[in-house]
Amino acid sequence: MRNSQTTHPWSRILRDVILVDILIFLALGIIHLLAGWNPTHQYGNGLVWAGAIGLILLLVSAGWRDNRRQDLVALSQLMREHDVFYLLNRDNSGRARFMLVGLIALVISFAIGLILLSVP
Repeated sequence: MRNSQTTHPWSRILRDVILVDILIFLALGIIHLLAGWNPTHQYGNGLVWAGAIGLILLLVSAGWRDNRRQDLVALSQLMREHDVFYLLNRDNSGRARFMLVGLIALVISFAIGLILLSVP
């Protein structure tokens, strides 16, 4: 079995998107059963709301994650240039991956919710 660091980045992103979507669908499925929602229209409405709220939270958390960059810049005065470059690059790639996975997963759940809403 290969280490996850040696796999292709797109396969890791695809795996994370599928995992996030499965978690969203399962959470809404459990709420669907407990709340007694019967038609698929209500499940689609829940997916649309989950996608919309998730996108808003994703945008808010992107600003929160940007504050960490200021901490790294302040820390850079105590570190060598190579170490600072490595930390800033790692932070940028982690932020971009977080945003990409979240955006794709939430857009998929939003789109499936809209499809379920359009079904008669």
